[in-house]
Formats: sequence, C-alpha cells, structure tokens
Amino acid sequence: MDENSGSFRIKDYLGWPKHVQAMKVPNGPGLYVWTRELPKGIDNAEEINSWLSPALRSDFGLVGPYSSIALHTAAPALTPAKVLLLQESMGQPEFSWTRSMVAQWQRPLYVGISINLRQRLGNHLSYGSRLRQYMAQANYEVVNCRFTYYMPPFVTIVDEWEDDKEEGIDTDQAAPVPESLVRNLRLVESLIIRLAQPYFNQSME
Repeated sequence: MDENSGSFRIKDYLGWPKHVQAMKVPNGPGLYVWTRELPKGIDNAEEINSWLSPALRSDFGLVGPYSSIALHTAAPALTPAKVLLLQESMGQPEFSWTRSMVAQWQRPLYVGISINLRQRLGNHLSYGSRLRQYMAQANYEVVNCRFTYYMPPFVTIVDEWEDDKEEGIDTDQAAPVPESLVRNLRLVESLIIRLAQPYFNQSME
C-alpha cells in the first residue's frame, strides 16, 4: 500500500472513534474493493475449507423447457498438511502478512468507485444499503469483511457527495472533479469487475 491507498478490517473500523475513521478513509475519489477477512479462531479442516469456498452465489440457467442447472464456484480443498501449517501459523506474528495477502488476492465481494470514498463507505455500512442486503441474502456479515481503497496518483479532495440512490458517481448531478477523472474511474471499475468477477456486483457498467 502507498500513500494513496489503504486497507482495514470493517470490524476494526467500526470500533474506531469518528476522528480515527475519518483519518483512515480520504474524502476523495477512487476505486474500492470489499473482500472477505480470514476469521480468527478457525481451527479445523472443515471450517478452513468452507471459508475457501463460500456459498455466496450460485448461477442458474435453463436447459430446454423442462430442466435447469446451477453453477457453483468452489476452490480445491487444502491438503491436510497445508491445513496443519495454517493452524500452526495463525498464532505467530508473521501471520499478519499471510492474512493481508489472503485478503488482497481473492475473488472480491464487491468492487465500486466513488467521488468521496469516506462517504461511500458510510453509505455501504448503513442498515438497509444494497450491499448489506446482498450480504444478508448470502448469510454473510459485514463485520467479516475488509475494505481496501485505491485513489488515483493525484489527490482531489471533495465535499460531501449527494448519493441517496447509492449510485457511486452515476447520478444526475455534475461531479465536483474533472470529467476525465470520472471517465477513468468508470473504465477502471469496468475492467476490474470483468477480471475479478465479484460475488455481489449486479452490473458491469
């Protein structure tokens, strides 16, 4: 992570005072990614392999007039030796690096862009938000997530962004940043969504 990016557990974020929360997320434009956090305390092969292949989404389709299929994505299970190694490593100080790598290099829950990252995170955490509804339908808790953001290499600080419809930056109002930046953010979002295939994104544009 550099000075224009950051990452933290949502469980930690919710426990911080307001001024610390404000320090952790800039009120500027950028791309953000929600991922699953490797939970503490999992101590058997079944729990570990279940975490690797969560039942968060199934894709359904029709085959002819009478039949349908369901497609589930599942990661290969860890071998017993790797499960043991993971269990032994969890209590060690060096495991923080392993945890950060696991959080970063996985299929995301959700990918989005915003003019104001700080405000956008607050919108997502609000009860009744669409993202929380998606998670509730999958029986997944927001506190088990990690939030990572990436700002463009030039920093643009903006005021509060009216985002009642939770559209990120696709609203009827003029964006308080250059149009070239908005176009670039939308392009980056479209590319990342196609490449990463997040569980909860409902559209690609």
